Amino acid sequence: MPNGICSECIVTKSLCTHTRQKKRRGPKIGSTRTSPLSQTQSVKTSVRKILSKSKVALPEDPNTMRVLMVQMASHIQYLERKLALADGPSKTTESAGPASNPDQQNSDSDSDQEEIGPDVNALTEDFEKLSVSVSLSQVYSRHFGESSNPMLLMMAIDIGRELGSNTNQSFLPEWQSVFEQRVKRHEYWTSPWLEPAVYSHYGFPPPDLLLQLVDLYFTCHATLFPLLHRPTFEKDLANGLHLRDRDFGNLVLAVIAMGSRYSDDPRVFVPNSNSVYSAGWSWFSQIQFDSGAVWDFTEPLSLQRLQTLCLSCYYVYPTTIGDAAWNFVGSGIRCAQERGAHRRDINNQKPTVEKELWRRTFWTFILFDTHLSAHTGRPMVTTPQDYDAEYLTECDDEYWINADTDKAFVQPEATLCRVSFYNYYIKLTEILGDVIRLLYPIRKPKVTEGVLKSKEKAVLDLDAALNKWIDSLPEHLKWDPNREDELFFRQSAMIHWEYYWIQIFIHAQFIPRPGKTSVLPFPSLAICANAARSCLHVVETYTKRSPELKGEMPTIIFHCALILLVNLWRGLKMGVNLDVQKEMIDIHKCVWIIRLWERRFQHAGRMCDMLNALVVVSGLSQTLGPSITRMPGPEVHRDPVTSATGSDLFPPSTCNREAPVEPSYRFDQPVALPFRSYELGELPVHGSFADIFTARPEEVQGTSYQNEYSSHMTNRTAETSEVELLNEDTRVLESRDGSSNRVSGTGDDWTAFETETDPFFAAIFLH
Repeated sequence: MPNGICSECIVTKSLCTHTRQKKRRGPKIGSTRTSPLSQTQSVKTSVRKILSKSKVALPEDPNTMRVLMVQMASHIQYLERKLALADGPSKTTESAGPASNPDQQNSDSDSDQEEIGPDVNALTEDFEKLSVSVSLSQVYSRHFGESSNPMLLMMAIDIGRELGSNTNQSFLPEWQSVFEQRVKRHEYWTSPWLEPAVYSHYGFPPPDLLLQLVDLYFTCHATLFPLLHRPTFEKDLANGLHLRDRDFGNLVLAVIAMGSRYSDDPRVFVPNSNSVYSAGWSWFSQIQFDSGAVWDFTEPLSLQRLQTLCLSCYYVYPTTIGDAAWNFVGSGIRCAQERGAHRRDINNQKPTVEKELWRRTFWTFILFDTHLSAHTGRPMVTTPQDYDAEYLTECDDEYWINADTDKAFVQPEATLCRVSFYNYYIKLTEILGDVIRLLYPIRKPKVTEGVLKSKEKAVLDLDAALNKWIDSLPEHLKWDPNREDELFFRQSAMIHWEYYWIQIFIHAQFIPRPGKTSVLPFPSLAICANAARSCLHVVETYTKRSPELKGEMPTIIFHCALILLVNLWRGLKMGVNLDVQKEMIDIHKCVWIIRLWERRFQHAGRMCDMLNALVVVSGLSQTLGPSITRMPGPEVHRDPVTSATGSDLFPPSTCNREAPVEPSYRFDQPVALPFRSYELGELPVHGSFADIFTARPEEVQGTSYQNEYSSHMTNRTAETSEVELLNEDTRVLESRDGSSNRVSGTGDDWTAFETETDPFFAAIFLH
């Protein structure tokens, strides 16, 4: 939380009264009391009706009228308090209305108004300005947790303020000026082709283009994210089912919309849009998600409709309407549960095509639910306690159907299964979900010494789960930059950059503020910085070799870039002797990779613009020579789109089809990447990837964290599960207690620790 102010108070412009003590949320059971926000909305609606020219019928019921008057009076008092805060601290106590607890008002409220009030106002104003500039999709009307990109950027800007000469002055105006006037490129922030359309019948592309887009979907997308059964789908398509069945027609529209993302055929773009980002929209926009004849939620949805929802999540996520994926996932999970897709087959029968497709559909929703929760800071729709579905059957599509039923769903022993990767990806994502539930609960456990121990133990257990996962990988999925099989290389790269990102996710909240030491024994800053460098190396290797683009990757690289950038700022603030130009090498690589992705995905261009502005206003752009600062602009399929004037660091140039210029400091020497947290924690905090990892010994000798981890694992009983806490309700943490052989923390220590934790790194993944 920036300056101890929660994101909700920043967005709603409320005085933050958040404390570290646990309080019961909401009214008592059975109470009809509404929330302040609901009261405010109700008051605004009522006032708007009263002041309108049309006649308004006031409620006849005395109780209803009294509720309305109380709401209005409460809102007036709220406005009076805001006005008093704006006039100055001296008038605050005189103008404020009576508090419900006089003692608390004297002890807490006054100090809050004097110390926190100005920060609330400043951060609220800053966040509103940021929302206007970086409106990823109406930021002001949607909740974004502290792990989301808008709040993450807000934290970085707030930390930038601490680096300036006047720490009380907002860093945002300078950033916003650079962003709006020199950096922001409107083609990444607007989508003029997104107009609602009404279709009486579906329009499909010409047969040659239709088959081409279907093939692109299955070869470029489905090999990483299996959802459909290609032989069955193509058979139904050849029989013209999409021309007779609306459900299958919707599914075909979603498939060709996804395939359009990988096509250079000018027919996939919206006519006269002049933008590659409109690829597939002509077909996707025909899918109507309203509750009409096509999407009637009063009846259980068919498998094909849920498959269409899955593909819709993939399609909209990297666009300007990416928040729609959040709603698609929520609806999809509920509808899949309604059909029983979340339960295992109790009869243990042989797989069938339909059962396997339901299984794929359900797990696709689970993966999206977990990742969107991590990226937006919102709660997940469901947890592992709510489902027991089996993983995917490890059998490739071509072996599902056989005239001999005994040979159906039997993978040849000599043939490696392409779908095995997805099961390992699911298991890794389940660990990510455990991290969210254990380390980032919205409902914080009561502060006790036992909770401190449980936090430490949870981190060790999560690290153990990651170690067990990476040790279990089959040979064809282990990281090898020289792997000859292109598909297995792509699959391996994807799960490894996800692996490093989850390590960052675990340790980011335990990074102390500059000059402070953490109560917990983890070298969290070193782990996060080197995990970011390792993740970058995997993505860089993948990007140079594989032409297919995955829409989620820019978000991970964006997080890595911000971690490395703020890590550099921390070093400068603490007076560390740094080679800034070397430190900037990895940051520049992050931007270079995002620039590659912005050629097809708008959200990548947005992230590049935000990073660009941060680097420029920090003054770090002066450390880079002109040979590595000139990069081409985005790709446009016909006429160039007018861009904003470029910045000094990564200026857009005339739009063309060529890839951004690769940094001149290529590092092609094979590197043995560190995988375990204690290996990452042993490496230096500062430096470039090339300098740090070439000097790294093959085996990291025993470090304090490695010894702590080894001791932790040795003391575990044989019956203890690999991640003991993962499947427990986080409220169980409240009752954990006992002594610790090493940690001598108290409740006050834990509160102090959380206060001193670097708010930016905590906010990267904090809900």
